[in-house]
Amino acid sequence: MNPIHTQELHTMRVHVFASEADRLAAQAEGLVSQDDLVLTPDTGESLFEDMQAATDAANAAIARAEELSQEFEDALSGGILQGPPGPQGTPGTDGADGENGATFTPSLSAEGILSWTNDQGLQNPAAVSIRGPQGLTGATGAAGADGVTFTPSLSAAGVLTFTNDGNLPNPDPVDLTGPQGAPGANGADGADGENGATFTPSLSDEGVLSWTNDQGLQNPAAVSIRGPQGPTGATGAAGADGVTFTPSLSAAGVLTFTNDGNLPNPDPVDLTGPQGAPGANGADGADGENGATFTPSLSDEGVLSWTNDQGLQNPAAVSIRGPQGPTGPQGAPAVLSTHTGTLLFGQWVNSVQGVDIPEITPESLVIVSPTPESFSVYSAAGTRAFTLVEGAVGFTYDTLPTADMTVNIMILNGGEQT
Repeated sequence: MNPIHTQELHTMRVHVFASEADRLAAQAEGLVSQDDLVLTPDTGESLFEDMQAATDAANAAIARAEELSQEFEDALSGGILQGPPGPQGTPGTDGADGENGATFTPSLSAEGILSWTNDQGLQNPAAVSIRGPQGLTGATGAAGADGVTFTPSLSAAGVLTFTNDGNLPNPDPVDLTGPQGAPGANGADGADGENGATFTPSLSDEGVLSWTNDQGLQNPAAVSIRGPQGPTGATGAAGADGVTFTPSLSAAGVLTFTNDGNLPNPDPVDLTGPQGAPGANGADGADGENGATFTPSLSDEGVLSWTNDQGLQNPAAVSIRGPQGPTGPQGAPAVLSTHTGTLLFGQWVNSVQGVDIPEITPESLVIVSPTPESFSVYSAAGTRAFTLVEGAVGFTYDTLPTADMTVNIMILNGGEQT
């Protein structure tokens, strides 16, 4: 800042005289100095100009004084007029510790309400909504460019990788495999599965392995499991004498073996093939001579002897009677009972009619026959006994009989009786 210049101010007195003579008289008496402003009627026009010039000079001086005053105040406030630093003052004593202030914790609700809590039980500021009014819906933006599709892929080892259709760099692979979890509890037993198909292998002489199965499923493709011909091996040491197995074929076509080395023999093998077709009839043989006819004869004593019609030697006579046995019990009669029943023309029900006989059971042995006078009607209708029930014999027919019929019923010994 420019240094301040001071200007000495002089007091100027103004004298007004009625005439120039009066001015001169006052000046002579020493009442007017050369610096005083003297006004007389003669000064007239020049006085006005002088006064105007004096006024302008006074206004400029006042303005300059105000500028100097402002510069002085600015210098004081800006430290420009500050003197050099004084000596270090004596340190003041520490003030008392202030009390811990309360901690106010703000909370903003989903509705935009700002509220406060504090840890010293002080009055909290009033809750206030800081959510502004709903803004106007903005104009719809221009359609964006088609995005790039990133396709994730998770490997069996749990590594997530990406590919994209925009030739952009893909994210780094991420291993999503978590740490090994604790063993889970045993699950409940599953339901029994359906029986699977049984695949049966078959190996041909050429070394081709093929399969069949019992459920009509597609079999695996046949495959040759025979390797390439190996090189000829070195000649082995001479072996011990072998055991001779001797085969034997029975008349029934069964092949068996014996051996001279006390070894187990192979199991017998039935070599009989399937029954062949009948052969053509052979030519008739020549008639043989008539053979002798041997006629047996049994005497009352139980001696069996023979005779023949060609004078040949007969077999020796032989007794075929055994020793006398004990007397047996009295046998039951062959026929237990006989009965006659009538089948009435108008009594057939659903082609069935019964003849009541109290001693008949389902296990009885019976013979049924029509009487001679009913034979023709019985036979023509196909009448027959078809069932035995307790106390009755049941009859049926093929065609409805044309008249009443009489039948004989004979109960034989041999059926269970009650």
